[in-house]
Order: sequence, then C-alpha cells, then structure tokens
Amino acid sequence: MKPITIMLVDDHPLVREGIRSSFKGSSRFRVVGEAGEGDQAVRLARRLKPDIILLDIAMPKTNGLQAARRLRAEVPDSSIIVLSVHADAAYMQEMMRLGARGYLLKDCGPSELRHAVETVHRGQTFFPQGLPAVEAEPAGRALERLSAREIQVLTLVADGLSNKEIASKFDVSVRTVEAHREHITNKLGLRGVASLTRFAVAAGLVAVHK
Repeated sequence: MKPITIMLVDDHPLVREGIRSSFKGSSRFRVVGEAGEGDQAVRLARRLKPDIILLDIAMPKTNGLQAARRLRAEVPDSSIIVLSVHADAAYMQEMMRLGARGYLLKDCGPSELRHAVETVHRGQTFFPQGLPAVEAEPAGRALERLSAREIQVLTLVADGLSNKEIASKFDVSVRTVEAHREHITNKLGLRGVASLTRFAVAAGLVAVHK
C-alpha cells in the first residue's frame, strides 16, 4: 500500500521532531518535508504535493492562518490538519473556513495523531469533541468600539490577508493599515492574529462555511 505522505509545518524544531517520531516504524506513513514558517511551507508544498500537511497556527512571518489560505489555493489536493495549543472553537471554525480538514491539540497522543491522518486521508474530517462554545454576544458589544474601517480591516486580518494585501485592497499605505491594526488591538485589548481572528469569528464578522 502506498504510504501517506506528510509535511510538517511548525517553527519549533523540537516539536517537529516529536511529531515525526509519531510516524516512525510504520510503513503506512512517510514524512517527506518540514517547514518552519508559512512562506517556506507554501514553497515546499508546491514542490512535494504531500497528501497531508500538519500545520501550526502561531508562527513568525506568515502564520498558519495565512498559510492555510495560500495552501488551499496552491495545493488543493493536499489536506490540512491543524496542530494547535488553542482548545478554542473559534480557532477551529476559522481553520475549517480556510480549508482545514482536521484540528488537533498538541497534547494529543501519537495514536490519535496517526488516526487523524488516516481519517483525513480517507476524505473525512477529524475535529475533537468538547471544545468550548464561542461566546458571540460579548464580542458583539466590544465590536461597537471599532470604526467601520477598523471592522473592515479586522475582517480581512481574520481572513488571512497580510498588511500589504489589505493596503492594496483599500488603496492605502501599509503604514495606514498598521495604524488601523494598532487601534483595533488597543480598543479590544487583544494582541496577535490568532486572538483577533478568534474575536472576529465570535463577533460574526467571519462566516463559517462547512
């Protein structure tokens, strides 16, 4: 039987080593490549075209959200499984919207990881049960603190666009987008793309497509 080819994407070499060890000793799986950030992952996936991409969310430069959006467009035959420390429904929903077929917490065991890979490879989805529900109402109230343009920027950030892409969309400078993002983070008390994305999903700015 042809092995399932897997690419690992995580910015921590020790984490990648631990994931890789989960597949050792089995002819059913073959790790064909590793990347430490999103841009590298996209370049490598275009060349390797793996069956499964195990993708972290929090990475420098191009993060997992941005990478997932590009991977879905450039290597549509590769299935994405997210490996994250965030046990949060909003993260799971957003990654589903961006095309992920599975979502696992990093404290999962090797057997669960292998089972997830096989499940997704069969064309099914794999998402853990019991993640906390998204609280939309508090996020909706906090949304009132943002201007119309800030809401637009937040939505695009949650959709995985970079500052440069957002600037091009609005025909403004990257510095202007950076200023909008700073205002957003200050008003909401949030830092980082992952937190902003979770808020956007909870507030109903980003639709969840199943």
